[in-house]
Amino acid sequence: MWWRRIPQLLVSLALVAGSSYFFSGTVAGWKSTRQWVKVSGSVKPQVENDEITGDEKTKTLGVLPTLLGNQSDDEKDEETEVASASGPPLGVDRISSSNPLTPHRFLHRRISVKVYEGFGFEVPAHATRPRIHGEFNSFVVDGGSGELRQENVEVLLLSEAEYRDFVHGRAGAASFGRPPSAGAVIDWTLDATLFQPLKYYLVFRNSSPERQTELVDADFSLSFD
Repeated sequence: MWWRRIPQLLVSLALVAGSSYFFSGTVAGWKSTRQWVKVSGSVKPQVENDEITGDEKTKTLGVLPTLLGNQSDDEKDEETEVASASGPPLGVDRISSSNPLTPHRFLHRRISVKVYEGFGFEVPAHATRPRIHGEFNSFVVDGGSGELRQENVEVLLLSEAEYRDFVHGRAGAASFGRPPSAGAVIDWTLDATLFQPLKYYLVFRNSSPERQTELVDADFSLSFD
């Protein structure tokens, strides 16, 4: 009978309806996918279209901001320069930055020499080529006429240790010496000084045979080349 086929017809209709729904969903999904591909293919990433001008600053992300303290390059450069400039200066730096040494005229007068006369002066530190230069003329008073006549005098340049020995009568060498004469021009180059000054003594020793008091006109200066 025909009503006995009703269940079979219902099953057939259900299969047809399910197939139609599946097919329509597949077509709709394909269209959606096609549309998405078309749209996404025509749009470029936003990052490529953005332009960063020179006035804008970029921000570093990640661990570097923590290590760098979120400082700009100018700030870090400035700190580096200050740190290097505030470091302890070397000995060479102190020499090169010291003020230029000026000449010193330490003796310019007439002196009386009975036995000897010494005049001390100090060569300052950081002097690369100190020089002592000057001239002298020596006289004695003639006992008969009372006039001045030339007489020899010895000139020595002694270090502090040499002068100590000289004063105490201990024989020793002199840094520089001029044989006895009535006058001469002297130009002696001294040792360079580093971090400590050096003291010298310019000594005039009586060389008169009669040991008369000698009068010495002396003019000496300490200069630096």
